[in-house]
Amino acid sequence: MHDHNPSVRYTVGVLSNRQIYEGATIVRYEQMLFRGIRAGARACNANLLLACGIGAGVIPFERRPAWPVSLPDGDFVPVGPLNTSGLIVVPPLTEAQLLLVKTWETQGHPLVFTAPQECYPSVGPANRAGIAAAFDHLIAHGHRRIAFIAGDPQRGSDDAERLAAYRWAATGHSLPLDNVLVAYGNHVANDSYHAMRRMIEAEVDFTAVLTSNDESAIGALQALADAGKRVPEDVAVIGFDDVFYAKAQAPPLTTIRHPTFELGYRAVELLMDYITGRRTAVTTVRVPTRLIIRESCGCQPYSTPLIASRDDVIPARGVAAGFNRESLVQAMFDAASGELYQDSAAMISDNCQSLVAAFLASLDRDDPQPFAAALEQILQSGDAVNEDVYAWQAAISVLREQAAALLVEAPNAKRALAECLIDQARVRISERLRRHHTRFRIRQAELTDRLGTLTARLLTALEPHQILQILAEQLPQIGIRHAQIGLFAAEGNDAVAWSDLYIHMTGEPLVERRILSRQFPPPGLYSSAEPVSLALLPLIVEAGPSGFVALDAAYLEPCGFIVRHLAAALRNSQLHAAAEIGRQLAEEASRLKSRFLATVSHELRTPLNLVVGLSEMLLREHTGSEALPQPVVQDLERIYGNAQHLGRLIGDVLDLASSEAGQLRLNREPLDLAEVLGVVAVTGAQMAQAKGLSWHSSVPSAGPWVWGDRTRLRQVVLNLISNAVKFTDRGS
Repeated sequence: MHDHNPSVRYTVGVLSNRQIYEGATIVRYEQMLFRGIRAGARACNANLLLACGIGAGVIPFERRPAWPVSLPDGDFVPVGPLNTSGLIVVPPLTEAQLLLVKTWETQGHPLVFTAPQECYPSVGPANRAGIAAAFDHLIAHGHRRIAFIAGDPQRGSDDAERLAAYRWAATGHSLPLDNVLVAYGNHVANDSYHAMRRMIEAEVDFTAVLTSNDESAIGALQALADAGKRVPEDVAVIGFDDVFYAKAQAPPLTTIRHPTFELGYRAVELLMDYITGRRTAVTTVRVPTRLIIRESCGCQPYSTPLIASRDDVIPARGVAAGFNRESLVQAMFDAASGELYQDSAAMISDNCQSLVAAFLASLDRDDPQPFAAALEQILQSGDAVNEDVYAWQAAISVLREQAAALLVEAPNAKRALAECLIDQARVRISERLRRHHTRFRIRQAELTDRLGTLTARLLTALEPHQILQILAEQLPQIGIRHAQIGLFAAEGNDAVAWSDLYIHMTGEPLVERRILSRQFPPPGLYSSAEPVSLALLPLIVEAGPSGFVALDAAYLEPCGFIVRHLAAALRNSQLHAAAEIGRQLAEEASRLKSRFLATVSHELRTPLNLVVGLSEMLLREHTGSEALPQPVVQDLERIYGNAQHLGRLIGDVLDLASSEAGQLRLNREPLDLAEVLGVVAVTGAQMAQAKGLSWHSSVPSAGPWVWGDRTRLRQVVLNLISNAVKFTDRGS
């Protein structure tokens, strides 16, 4: 790493052409690339902002990147030219993204691509040499009809270089360029599956498939299996990238090792050169590739020396027939480095040197301790970086093959001791692998338990401060030291101009602070004692951008899961807040209703009491010589009876207003039906007479007696009579 002014801390931003999380699962290529970028940023003492989009994780694959602008097929996060010193960009890009990048480049913002990009600085794998090595290997197996599944022919970058390399390799072996042997899978397993199926259904003649990346190879493997073709017996397959799960395929995938970790590390180095002005001219840095022999090509594991390849191809070095220490170390290096992802080439070579030296010392002294100690030191260093120690089984296999030649170098050693040393080494590595697997299962169980606890607690949180408190308590147990939430606030037409930042540090109260979104993080948010490394994920609470989450990038794997459940918790919090507001409004409406009913009821009762009293007085006082005409008496009786009935209804309304029970109270009392229905009969006769109908009623003078509610009974019978009169046109 080049030196730069330690008093200046730069900020490196990273943008990708697609989401980093499919559903809640991190994309394996970006996972390894980001590890290399993080390592490079730490070595440079630089801050790091990773823009991590979240996709739906559905088939067919949908790209959903996170960018510093709102795009129709992407989400906004604050990682861009306003808050970084330079940007690392993962291509291929869409036209809209390329226009943005061109604008930033015109403004003088340093940019580095992680694949060859015309007119821009870039770090990329030695694509032509890698494809050539794979093609040569298939030719050595006797294949002449070699199909190729390319990426997107319109996007350039690695896609175009690897397709051109395939054609160059075919021409170099004097093979015709047959277009039916080329299909396009867009570097996506699902698209590559269908491309392979179309080729099979078209009965294209091929015996091997070379793909532009491992995702395409995985899609091809599935298509071949569904078509009943065996790999490698019927069709050999070789991928490109050597993603983490390539070795987990059935059969294990032979592939071209894309040095993803190193590529990310070198991208930071190159970007820092441009940021500090040490470099100005457009440069493309090539990182060597390596053909990793597994089984999908037709080989047995470790049966063929691995081939380092770059644009200036370095021929493979094999082990000489007699013992040659340098050749042995190289062969062990080739075997081990094929499965080691994080150790540097120099470290692997030094380890191979120490193993050979310790093996010779153990044979010479007739003492297994030197060899055991050297191997244990290697395994411990692998433990420290979580490296796959199984790779050293391959190196031990090479050592065993040369044991006979080694005995010439150590004449005092016995063949039995050499075999014993190798057997003990294999057992030691197997035991370490078993320990790793046990620890992995324990860690996964702990992670599952902690994520489950986090999810359960988030679902019970009803307020934003409770959510932040839960995150502050639970995330450190998962391995994520801190998390900040920003919710967007609009300004004019800019929906993401501002962010309400909710800050919660362990042991400190919740703080809400409004900041300009594109200038995150604000000064003082993080300690300046060490560089900060953040993963910024979009927070989609409902359709459209809601905010973002800034998580400690030390442990990227669970971040997608956490943010999805955080979004659900915030949605629940919003629903609870809306429900609480609704409850308060409902209570206020109920109080207003009660007040209204009480007021109206009392306003109605006052004149109604006058009506009842006056009609009763007239009926009582105007008798004898002062008797009123019969029609007037009948009208007064009807007014008096109906007014009393209406008074009882108003009384019920008042009861409802006072009780706020939402129902009327029923009285249970002994009733004389003749007396109750007599009033109704009088009213019914008057209604019938008014419509010109004949009225006939038969009500006894007294009884029968029942238990009931006088008002309700009269109301029901009166409604029945009213409807009968309404729907009777003539007659009685």
